[in-house]
Amino acid sequence: MIKAGIGLPAIALLREALQIKPDFAEAHNNLGYALVRVMRRENRKEAIQHFEQVLSLKPDYPEAHNNLGLALIAECMMQSQSGERSHRALPASIAVQT
Repeated sequence: MIKAGIGLPAIALLREALQIKPDFAEAHNNLGYALVRVMRRENRKEAIQHFEQVLSLKPDYPEAHNNLGLALIAECMMQSQSGERSHRALPASIAVQT
């Protein structure tokens, strides 16, 4: 788990880890989390990509499902505040089941 205040150093280290081992699901999840903590919009979009990568590697990773959902909610809230519209569909991994 990434603690507050160490986001930027953690991001650099996690990027290095993923260069060495691109299929390291936990590193993708932690990098996504660290990017969200930095709270810039471009970071949130990259974070979503990392959470989606985790779920392609480990579909049953609950923390990644949770983190992806929270990042998508934050992105939707930012878009609605700025008046933007997104035509992006939610990933099948978080689709509502009836």
